[in-house]
Amino acid sequence: MAKSSAELTRELQDSIRRCLSQGAVLQQHRVKLETKPKKFEDRVLALTSWRLHLFPLKVPAKVESSFNVLEIRAFNTLSQNQILVETERGMVSMRLPSAESVDQVTRHVSSALSKVCPGPG
Repeated sequence: MAKSSAELTRELQDSIRRCLSQGAVLQQHRVKLETKPKKFEDRVLALTSWRLHLFPLKVPAKVESSFNVLEIRAFNTLSQNQILVETERGMVSMRLPSAESVDQVTRHVSSALSKVCPGPG
């Protein structure tokens, strides 16, 4: 579990785990999702083996949006703590609490993609 999940209540973390299946959640990060230009709203980014899920900060947890790592067309780091994910359905811009969180999410996506499309050697 990522350190940034400490900002999330235990009740919300448990509700997300129940929603996605107990063992499926690998990481949870509190993020600020850009909903309109220059307007950010609090969300939870939950990472499972092959999917990224966004949840509002409400209990009981319900998935607001979700996409498979194979749907990702581009994954860009905009700043030290902001990422932009382009999928088949659109773009998702998120601010994470720290550069470490950005690194954890980036490594998770890269790892999942390398299992499907291994590079040479």
